[in-house]
Amino acid sequence: MPLYSTACPLPINRKIFRHRGSAPFSPTDLTGLALWLKADAGVTLSGSNVTAWADQSGNGFNANGNVTDGVNPTFVSNVKNGKPALRFGSNGDATVLRTAPTTFGNNGEFTIFTVNQYNDADNNWAELISKGDLATAEGSQFAISPRFISSVDPTQSAFGVMGDDYNWSFLYQEPASTNWSIVCGTQSITNNSQQYHINGSLVSSFASVGAINQLNIEIGIGNSGSNSTPSSANYGGFSGDLAEVIFYNRAVTNTERQQVESYLNTKYAIY
Repeated sequence: MPLYSTACPLPINRKIFRHRGSAPFSPTDLTGLALWLKADAGVTLSGSNVTAWADQSGNGFNANGNVTDGVNPTFVSNVKNGKPALRFGSNGDATVLRTAPTTFGNNGEFTIFTVNQYNDADNNWAELISKGDLATAEGSQFAISPRFISSVDPTQSAFGVMGDDYNWSFLYQEPASTNWSIVCGTQSITNNSQQYHINGSLVSSFASVGAINQLNIEIGIGNSGSNSTPSSANYGGFSGDLAEVIFYNRAVTNTERQQVESYLNTKYAIY
């Protein structure tokens, strides 16, 4: 007599044979995540106007609208690869969200990622992310500008960092682009390195600034990060769509940068 019956086989433990795929990468997988804003989560609306953008990092570092004399961005669905975005400066107004004051970046180690499309080729200065004061550059600390004023060529984009000697160190891409872009700016005093990547490619690099201004000031999204009143004509303000912002309070490694860029490119199909 056989030890088992072919008519009634032993049950298979399906848990043993289940394929376990690796979990998809998330920006929270890396240490030092300080701020994570994405248009497909945490957006508070009044009609189509964005009044608040909730931080997804778990730190509660939200960006808020209703800035004095500023205009809130609008929420637009299905903008890029089926994903939504926040639209800034569409009427030529000073469109801005601001965080609470922070010492983020004061140690001179930070990385900023953005996914954005700049759409105003006639404007030669546009601050997308800025910790500092638009009116007095001496109070600024860092900025990502999709289009930047330059005495040499006003059609550059730039990642800038200011040291405590009130001198800016700018890295450039030329020409500036109005296409959707994944932008990464990295600053490290420890590694004596400042790097500017666009769509996964290094476009500019230099030695880091020697020291950082020790500021406790707002981060501006779409305009200045200061408490000063924005220009009603949106002077220096960003005009375009912004889908995601990721800040790390340290300089990420090249491997980590590529992980974040791959996550963003898979999500938005930029390049």
